[in-house]
Amino acid sequence: KKSSQPSALTEPSKLLLLASLLSKDHIISKNGKAFLKELILRRDSRLSSLMSLFESSTDFNMGDSNFLERIHDLIQEEAQSFYDDLFADTSLEVGKTLSKNERDKKNLSSEKSLIYGEVEFNSFYRVLRKLNPASGLVFYDLGSGTGKALFAARLTQDFSN
Repeated sequence: KKSSQPSALTEPSKLLLLASLLSKDHIISKNGKAFLKELILRRDSRLSSLMSLFESSTDFNMGDSNFLERIHDLIQEEAQSFYDDLFADTSLEVGKTLSKNERDKKNLSSEKSLIYGEVEFNSFYRVLRKLNPASGLVFYDLGSGTGKALFAARLTQDFSN
């Protein structure tokens, strides 16, 4: 005889539901949700301890900051790994060389206001997370060089362009 009780959700199902709810409530970005889904599919062991922390939380309505920090840390680690792979062959020196060559080609070598610099992923992630831009905004990076800021913004937020 079949039980009339619905079967309990599996841990991956709970995690996916949780990621969807956090994304829906704009606590994490849609890209953050995608990174969490990837971790679920890979059966990443860090998710079990995260789920235990969530299930033991007694006051989630007030927002368990430890749990949410751990979620954001996981998203940041996954985004950083993807970013690092993307820019593995594009060091700061490569960017500086490309910038200098472009300035030389356009006879702008003496223009002191044109200085090449790059964002550091973790710092930029923290800034964007603090700003918490609304979904669908446009991210502009004037003079984007190798595009590191652009990709960091796209990987961690829900900019439309």
